[in-house]
Amino acid sequence: MSRSWIVISDFFKGILKLLFLIFIDIVIRLKTLINQCQGQSRKSIQKIAILYCGGIGDYINYLPTLRIVRQTLPQAHLTVIAYTYGASVKDILSSEVDSVLEIKNDKPSLKHCHSEDFDLMLIGYRDANLHTLLIPAFSRIPFIIYTREKYYRQWLVALKKLFRVPYTLQKTYIAQENATATRSLLAFLQKPYPPGYKHTPQFHTHPNEKAEALQFLSKNYPGFNMADKKIFIHPGSSTFGKNRGWLRSWSIKNWQILLSELVIRYPKASIVLLGGPDDEEVMNALTTHISCMPDNVKNRIINLHGKIPSLQKLAAFISLADLLVCCDSAPMHFSVALGVRLVAIFAGTNENAWLPKDDRFLVAARQDLSCRPCLWVTRTHCCDNPVCLDVPVEMVLEKIDYQLHRYVSQQAA
Repeated sequence: MSRSWIVISDFFKGILKLLFLIFIDIVIRLKTLINQCQGQSRKSIQKIAILYCGGIGDYINYLPTLRIVRQTLPQAHLTVIAYTYGASVKDILSSEVDSVLEIKNDKPSLKHCHSEDFDLMLIGYRDANLHTLLIPAFSRIPFIIYTREKYYRQWLVALKKLFRVPYTLQKTYIAQENATATRSLLAFLQKPYPPGYKHTPQFHTHPNEKAEALQFLSKNYPGFNMADKKIFIHPGSSTFGKNRGWLRSWSIKNWQILLSELVIRYPKASIVLLGGPDDEEVMNALTTHISCMPDNVKNRIINLHGKIPSLQKLAAFISLADLLVCCDSAPMHFSVALGVRLVAIFAGTNENAWLPKDDRFLVAARQDLSCRPCLWVTRTHCCDNPVCLDVPVEMVLEKIDYQLHRYVSQQAA
């Protein structure tokens, strides 16, 4: 099938989805009107369900939105229905909500909607799709709040592709865009939106956990030097994303070259490698690479692969770093939320959407390619020739040098 026919097919599928969405929207509006006529008051809302689906990084970026809801409605009982891709996100969300209902390897159903007799459901900005709207629309939850413009924007993208209209790249940080649904909620409840609210996520580790992480490194790794630079590296990306064609990881060879360069450029720095179950291949390759290095160098490289049992602990370790180097992955979002300096390697994804504008968070990406960013912009998976993954090692090293030299200057000041 030719590309033009695929685009036309996608366009008409988009029209059908749009018509069905309009039908669901009418159902939700009528449902709201009927419940109000039957005496359901906006002021009587006490139990709110927040439906949001995503990976670990998505939930970190959703923290500012949850914080707004919590501050505006301190008496309400908030439950997040989290359709997760893997690890439990209760550690991330527990500080802002009362309970987390996790759905794994499934999609939200009427059972989940009826589990606690919710008075209202807020559907996250990115989750306004046919399935997540259809189920709540025909549930017994009185009020459903969601952002309509997001789905219309998706249809508009299909329309532009049909007529070959250039796509306008999104430049709004996702954590700020998430707040769109919250604005709809507060407008419905006739509550003011906090003026001048900052949408950069913040994640606070418990002092005891940070102290335990530091003690673990000092006790088990004599080469760990707290007094000098601490460079943390997370070289992996999720298997869930890889299986769906979301290629965001750098090559193993590039990570090996980077590691070799760092131990030469920063002879007193401690280099800490982070990795979970999804990172087995790259971590094994780096372990083999390190084994060929001199003993005095090997002592400065600390491999924590598989030794961090929870996301809360991971955040505690990252908070000790002077710099984190990683791809577009969950640790990148932790770095932002913790305020830790960052060099993030981007391939097909849009750095404008996934990182805030902040000098502490630098991007290494191929800016010479007109086809990027493409992932979740014009494509739902990477192409067969992802040259955007070939980010030069020299570019990453340049960003690292800039970050660490600036860190030294600030320390001296």
